[in-house]
Amino acid sequence: MALQQFSNWELLPRYNYHVRDHSLRRGVNLELETIMAKLTSKSRSKLPATKFGLPEQKKYPINDKAHAQNAKARASEMENKGKISASTKAKIDRASDRVIERGR
Repeated sequence: MALQQFSNWELLPRYNYHVRDHSLRRGVNLELETIMAKLTSKSRSKLPATKFGLPEQKKYPINDKAHAQNAKARASEMENKGKISASTKAKIDRASDRVIERGR
């Protein structure tokens, strides 16, 4: 059976993960996509302030490990763009690291 070519991030038919098409051509280094839990605006509004990287503004939700990792990445982007300070980024990183260490 010949290996089919898939477009970028197309779901493989028999497996429950995504790969980039350049990985298929090389046959190595499958890049798995991390799937983050859905956080609706209704459930986000019900989260306590302690579940955010910036609790006073209710920004950067860190209710689980995937959201905490995403919060760190978004904070880095915002710091690089000059929209948040280094101390604000550090605060988000500390809060995110606590969630990541717990593994939830």
